[in-house]
Amino acid sequence: MELHDALLHRRSIRRFAPDPIAPEVIERLVEAAHWAPFGTREDDRLFLALGGEKKAEFVAFLEQRIAELEPALREASPRQLLVLGRSVLPVVREAPVILLVYTLLAEEGPLLALGSVGAAVENLLLAAHAEGLGACWLTGATYLADDIEQFLGLEGMQLVGLVPVGYPSAPPPQPKPRQSRLYWRGFADRSEAPLPRPSRTLDLAESAEGRGATVLLVDDTPPARDFMAHVLRGAGYQVAHCTTGAEALALADERAPDLIVADALLAGMTGYQLAMRLREKQDGLLPILLTTTSYTSQDETYALQAGADAMLDKPLRPHRLLAHAASLLRVKRLYDQVQQDKLDLERLQEEQRSLTHLIVHDLRTPLTSILGALRVVIDNDYQADLLHEMLPMAIHASDTMMGLINDLLDVAKMESSIPDLDLQPVSVGEIMAQVRELTLGAATERGLELDMTPPHPPLEVEADAGFLRRALTNLVGNALKFTYEGGVRVWAEPAAEGFIALRVQDTGPGIPPEALDRIFEKFGQVEQPPGAPRVGTGLGLTFVKLATESMGGHVEVESELDHGSTFSVYLPRA
Repeated sequence: MELHDALLHRRSIRRFAPDPIAPEVIERLVEAAHWAPFGTREDDRLFLALGGEKKAEFVAFLEQRIAELEPALREASPRQLLVLGRSVLPVVREAPVILLVYTLLAEEGPLLALGSVGAAVENLLLAAHAEGLGACWLTGATYLADDIEQFLGLEGMQLVGLVPVGYPSAPPPQPKPRQSRLYWRGFADRSEAPLPRPSRTLDLAESAEGRGATVLLVDDTPPARDFMAHVLRGAGYQVAHCTTGAEALALADERAPDLIVADALLAGMTGYQLAMRLREKQDGLLPILLTTTSYTSQDETYALQAGADAMLDKPLRPHRLLAHAASLLRVKRLYDQVQQDKLDLERLQEEQRSLTHLIVHDLRTPLTSILGALRVVIDNDYQADLLHEMLPMAIHASDTMMGLINDLLDVAKMESSIPDLDLQPVSVGEIMAQVRELTLGAATERGLELDMTPPHPPLEVEADAGFLRRALTNLVGNALKFTYEGGVRVWAEPAAEGFIALRVQDTGPGIPPEALDRIFEKFGQVEQPPGAPRVGTGLGLTFVKLATESMGGHVEVESELDHGSTFSVYLPRA
């Protein structure tokens, strides 16, 4: 009946007399606490007793930390401020001894150990009643679990609560009559062998989600911050960290992280306020994950209202942290991809409008010449001298139009499928002679020299003769268009790794460095001087690049402003 009476009459004591407690009494209380279900003397529970100066230092630490947080928490959950300010401090100040109750934090989390720790604390409260003491179990301090862990130098343990112990300052109130209940505590045949202690060593494989992503950690408690950094780096993330909201805002602008993980209870600017500030200045999607040592529905509601994407309770379990990080980053990648696709679509639509205009313009110009020449002939009753003058002009304009149409069709075909090539040994000298015959008239008309000497000894490449002839014709024709004095030189020579280089060098104005990557794009052209006419369509070099690559080669360009350009086509030696 003594146990039964103790259970009926014990009360949670929150006001204590200043009488000291002998150390052996504390030892008996902890001894009783150890005899709880699912545990032994050396299991995953830890009781840390603070008294005298140590307790005073601990209370001073709590007062300072709460004073730092109280202004920032005015906008947070009212329950937090109530628990921290009105419940914890008055009780721990009065109690002669404070017992801090811890459980080991394993990788799978503390859930399996909490039942055992709860029973242990119940046993401790019963033992205190039997010793004539009072005690109460305070869980409000778990809001500051990370800070307390750092202050006490503990690592790998989770704070379950504080148990102030002391003699009551007044007799406890008489309990109301109630029905008797049966309580079970402990087993008689327990083993004294210690249970294995889980290890916090993490074996984290690099994940595809983490590779290359940057995470910004905002936490003013080094143990918690270091643990999260270790977990995230082990999964392949790049990690940056800071301790205040102001630093986080600056780093967010400087580093452009892919994810922010912030403690909700930061001093000065809380994690909630940080989320609000980030959302106000947000450009694009920046996932925000808040962490807290005491997770309630009010905390989560306030976090989501502040702009956070999710909230996790501390101490963090690695698999939950990584799962939330990967999930939020997947959402960000999808968002970024949608935005990029949107920009690409807008760019393509603009290009389509521009290209339509260019194509219509380039087709209309030679067509106008053809129609004009034919009308002159008809209007003058087919005079012989006009026929000799106008028909060549019409034929030249027709050839220009046909070349444009062929370039459009060939480029489109090569972009959409593999071209049907007839690869065989081709004489470079013969191709150069054919190209010279096709382009000599344009060079003579412009008063330019065309130096095209066949290689000696003869060289052969593995190529499609028709594609190679058109590619080299495009290069020479392009060089002649943009050369205003001097001339164009064409030659061939062996190159490294079994290739032959066909080079086309001009004495034109050269190509700006910023335009070198653009000239091989469809309709990509070098900007001309103000007032200069637009020359060509920009498809010639695109054809050269696609044709050369389809034959197993590549094309390069070297250019210097005011000193001309050199295009080099590399093809496999036959």
